[in-house]
Amino acid sequence: MGNSIFCAERFTEESEDGIEFTIPKIRIAASTVGNLAVLNWSKNVSLYWKMMDWSNRFTPHWQVSSVDIAIRREHIHILEWMRCNNYISKNHMCKMAAKIGSVRVLQWAHKRYGWDESTTLAAAEYGNLDCLQYALQNGCPYDEDEILGLPLLHAHVQRWMIQNSNRL
Repeated sequence: MGNSIFCAERFTEESEDGIEFTIPKIRIAASTVGNLAVLNWSKNVSLYWKMMDWSNRFTPHWQVSSVDIAIRREHIHILEWMRCNNYISKNHMCKMAAKIGSVRVLQWAHKRYGWDESTTLAAAEYGNLDCLQYALQNGCPYDEDEILGLPLLHAHVQRWMIQNSNRL
């Protein structure tokens, strides 16, 4: 882990972009490989992070990218760290997992943070039938008319919803 932090420090020192642009790139890389030590280092070293600690008025671009990557790679420990450090709201965790299509992360997030209709809507909108099925089979709220009314609803999702509407 020490080598990872050393590399991150060197990259930050030698970057022409400035720390506010370099640190987000380091965070995305750390989320990709699941490196908590580098995420913690970046939080402690960055003025950008310190500014976020007192103000949640904006969502930096790295945050969404890092969450997406951590969900795609199913780095539960990174997602837990992001949640504990208030860099993703508990209300969005299930929605993001359903949107990206990770049933494993959706199962984990559902048990810890709960969900709402945005979870089923995201799964349907992005064509992630496995996530939609898991959510519906486990009591996630949904609005069938809203799902079937999505303008670009995937055909396989629409077909499944219609075939199973009496069982939902």
